[in-house]
Amino acid sequence: MELAIGAFALLGGSTAAAGGAAAAGTAIAGGAAAAGAAASWAGIGSTALSVISGVMTAGSVLSSLAGGQMSNQEAQLQAAQVDLQSREEAARIKTEELQKIGATRVAFAGSGVSLSSGDAIESGLRSDADFETELATGSSTAKAAQIRLSGKGKLIAAAGDAAGAAGNLALSLARRG
Repeated sequence: MELAIGAFALLGGSTAAAGGAAAAGTAIAGGAAAAGAAASWAGIGSTALSVISGVMTAGSVLSSLAGGQMSNQEAQLQAAQVDLQSREEAARIKTEELQKIGATRVAFAGSGVSLSSGDAIESGLRSDADFETELATGSSTAKAAQIRLSGKGKLIAAAGDAAGAAGNLALSLARRG
């Protein structure tokens, strides 16, 4: 710009040079003001970007945690259903046992043989029913525990995802300064 002012001074004389210098001074001052305004807007833009990024990260963190919590609760409900089904199976086995014992007693009573003669058979039926019940409840207990563990694992994974998102935001903000 100074070069242009000097060229005008040579061509147009001293008044033209003075006028050109004044115009150049005004232009330089205006340019500095524009640069300051641009820097100010850039600072506001950077701040706004940081705020928006923070809000979005907070939303992501909350979403991850909520998803993990929902997965955990769903797993707990599934485990409770497995426990309930186990109890229903145990009740069914017990009912079946009692029906078999009743049928055995009726058969012994109808044949005229002493009911105490069927004690060994009843004992065998009870042992079989107890074994079936333990088997059913044991496998159901293991399945329910596995489902609960899976739900807790999903919750922990969601917490890890949330921590990772928060860490990424912190790094991003640190890089911006």
